[in-house]
Amino acid sequence: MGDFKNMFVNGKGKDKDKEKPELIPVGQLDAKDEFSKMKNVTTGDILSAHRIPLDLMSIVREGFSPVGDLNKVDKMFHKNEIKPIGEILLELNDFAGFEVLKMKEYEELETGS
Repeated sequence: MGDFKNMFVNGKGKDKDKEKPELIPVGQLDAKDEFSKMKNVTTGDILSAHRIPLDLMSIVREGFSPVGDLNKVDKMFHKNEIKPIGEILLELNDFAGFEVLKMKEYEELETGS
C-alpha cells in the first residue's frame, strides 16, 4: 500500500478515446524540479567561489549577458583579483630574504582581429 502514496491517477488517461487510467508518479516530478533548482544554485555557488568572470571562462548562462570586450573584463579581473593576491604572495620574498616570486606586468589579451 505504501508504494503508491505518491501516485496521481488521471481517470481520463492520455487517449480520450480509450478509457484507461493514467498513473503519474508525483514524487518523481517534484524531485526532477528540485534537482534542477539545486543544480543551478550549486553551479552559481561554484562559479562565485572561483571568482573568475564568466566571460573569461567562455561560459554562457541563462540571464547573463556578456560584456563583449574581453580586454576590459580581463583588466578588471587582473586589477581586482590577481594583483591583490599576487601582492600577498610577494611578501614571501621579504620573509625569505631573497626573491622567490615575481609578478609579470599585465599584458592585454590578443583579440585576433
